[in-house]
Amino acid sequence: MNAADMQRVRMSLPFYRENGWEPVVLAIDPADHGGVREDALLSTVPNDIVVHRCRAFSPKWSRWFGVGNLGLRSWPQLFFAGLQIVRREKIDLVFFS
Repeated sequence: MNAADMQRVRMSLPFYRENGWEPVVLAIDPADHGGVREDALLSTVPNDIVVHRCRAFSPKWSRWFGVGNLGLRSWPQLFFAGLQIVRREKIDLVFFS
């Protein structure tokens, strides 16, 4: 997607290794975004970056409870997936964008 927070991460990925960090990305599965997809942007992510994806609650169902925001729909899934990644890969720093 072409949102500012996603652009910050995508554009900064190539520079982490230059500073001694090994980036690992946790993202929402594109099927659950609910916005306009720009698949061409995927080609700008370095091929050797590890990207983990998790699901989000469907807006079709979450709107019944007044929740349409992707961050709110995916918070539990991101939390538990992130916790597993941090424990398994011994992550030192978590950057939220």
